[in-house]
Amino acid sequence: MNNIIADILAKGFASLDFISSAAGLVYDVKLKKNDKIKTFPAAQKVFKSSEVCIKDNTYTHLIPTGKDTGIIYFEDLDSDMITKTRQYEHWRGSLKLVGWFNLLNACTKENGFTGTDDLKCLIKDMINSVTFSNFAFKGHIEIDKEYSKNKNPFSRFSYDEARTQFLLHPFDFMSLRITYNVFIKCNCTLGEGDVEADFLSIYQEAIDKV
Repeated sequence: MNNIIADILAKGFASLDFISSAAGLVYDVKLKKNDKIKTFPAAQKVFKSSEVCIKDNTYTHLIPTGKDTGIIYFEDLDSDMITKTRQYEHWRGSLKLVGWFNLLNACTKENGFTGTDDLKCLIKDMINSVTFSNFAFKGHIEIDKEYSKNKNPFSRFSYDEARTQFLLHPFDFMSLRITYNVFIKCNCTLGEGDVEADFLSIYQEAIDKV
């Protein structure tokens, strides 16, 4: 279930103009380069916008570059199916949202954001507003934990000096835990469109307050 939830959220985030890449669940992929084994975050499905989705084995999309404005992806913290009937499935699970941002480009005069805290508040509002109305007839999803900056989510990856510079100002990152408890309708269509529309609406409301 985590992969489904993560893909829906990723597609919603990809509709925002300050997100250059968004992916669902990522996995640690080991590649041999120059006779050394290196580890990178990998996803077979990367959204460049709500309409553009890359499906291939090119994993560099989730490594920050100078061209990126913002990257969001999710790590699997486990999920369990509690109950299954003919009408529904009851699921509980949790995900880690990892976000990286180029603050010079993500925070603009147009959106009025001044730094990571503004972006964090926006993302929390978006996640906490998700209802999955076309996906689940009952459920709850929320961000219930913010991880310390001392727990660098990129530390296990083989970022060289050219890559690690993207962890210093004006670049920044955040890690948030998402938990959910949902009752999924059997044979239903997913509510990706609803999440995209909700995210864009909340984003516009934030801009209008500036």
